[in-house]
Amino acid sequence: FVVSLDDFDKVLLEDNKTNRMVEALNVFEYIATCPFFEHTNIILLLNKKDLFLHKMRDLKVNLKDFYPEYDGSSGDYREAVNFIRQKFQAVFDKSKEHLGDDKPILECYNTVATDTENVKNVLRSCRKIILNEVLNALHE
Repeated sequence: FVVSLDDFDKVLLEDNKTNRMVEALNVFEYIATCPFFEHTNIILLLNKKDLFLHKMRDLKVNLKDFYPEYDGSSGDYREAVNFIRQKFQAVFDKSKEHLGDDKPILECYNTVATDTENVKNVLRSCRKIILNEVLNALHE
């Protein structure tokens, strides 16, 4: 599942009022609660980290202006990304809590799609996750 970190302060073009990050969370929740994906691990790609960092540090856009519950430091990239990641993790965990110990996992990566080395590392990690999942399924 790919999310643009840069969208935290933007609205949808369709209605010009819904925050894009809120919409991404809603779509993510729909997928996470879908019966077809009940036991499926999900890989979350928080993309455009470079643009997000630029907004936070250079343009001084404060995440708290869009998420009043954010209590991290203004301009702190790591705290801000962790806050967003935790929002997705909370949705995922809530959608899987009925599964107990047998619940799938959410793997999260911060990415820059134009950074080929970053993309290679993320894809390598994704391949490992998928391969492990296939091997585990063969042993069951």
